[in-house]
Amino acid sequence: MSSLRGITVAFVAARERVRHLRKRRPRPKIELCDRDIVEALWRLKAKVEIIGYRERVEDVIAAIRKISPDVIFNQVLPTNELEHCFAGALEMLELPICGARSSALALTGNKSLALQLLTSAGLPVPATVTVRAVEGVRDLPLRPPIIVKPSSSGSSMGINMASVAWRRTALERAVRKILDKIDDVALCQEFIAGREFKVGVVVESPGRGRLAGIVEWLFPTAPPGLGFKSEGVLMNRRWRNKHSRVIAARLSRVQETQLESLALKSTAVLGIDGYASMDVRMDSVGRFWIVEVNGNPALSRRPPVWARPDFDENIACIVRAAMGSMTAAMKRRLRSA
Repeated sequence: MSSLRGITVAFVAARERVRHLRKRRPRPKIELCDRDIVEALWRLKAKVEIIGYRERVEDVIAAIRKISPDVIFNQVLPTNELEHCFAGALEMLELPICGARSSALALTGNKSLALQLLTSAGLPVPATVTVRAVEGVRDLPLRPPIIVKPSSSGSSMGINMASVAWRRTALERAVRKILDKIDDVALCQEFIAGREFKVGVVVESPGRGRLAGIVEWLFPTAPPGLGFKSEGVLMNRRWRNKHSRVIAARLSRVQETQLESLALKSTAVLGIDGYASMDVRMDSVGRFWIVEVNGNPALSRRPPVWARPDFDENIACIVRAAMGSMTAAMKRRLRSA
């Protein structure tokens, strides 16, 4: 097993979540993710200093400076639209930070722009159109069914069973909900009927890394090929247990290699390092389509999207990648001085 002995890690998370880290059974899903990471760091023999964030960024920065850690593990605002702002503040410390830089987080937080870049790079992305007014759905150059989702929200927020529209009236209702109730731009995308996967990769530098795991979402109560992740599936345990299951993906080695290649090419296009996840649909003829790419996704022992070769090894690789990228950046700075 890898070891991080002698390395001090500043683990930064929201204060209300930090206080649960020492409880035996933290309830919310995100607290379980925090606990999984911290316990992995402990098993790897790292010295872990836990810092809680409430409102003042300067308090966190002062606490980090007092500790003087070797690396920062930032878990303050995952899936939040302000995540890149907090990451940018931490970058001013000029210390290694696990995960994507603020610029990449800002880019992946804007799904419309990220998908445009992936499409421009020649990667397979379903036809997508950004809609800013309900009137914009009249002449969409998209074939139904069309899935409608917010452009900037994460964790499938704003997506429900009515988000997939076959007719214009349903499409208008779905777009209006995003524009009015969620106050976001609506992303209209051709829905790919078929299977759905999530791919995890550990990224040493944008475009370089390895596969960490692949899981498949199953939707037993949906018509074949028409199931998809929704807010209810991710946020409501009772709904999730009834309408979905997550299993280790059963794919051929060639298909796994294709997914790994797509994920790493996506990180290169979007400038993501550290770790990333990619949501993918596979159509009826076996073609993969990139639905979404996320920098700094949730890290958890469950489901097995981070299980290759094992969760602890992936956490160790993420820490080493952060320290290695900072060392490389310092060398470049010295050469240019």
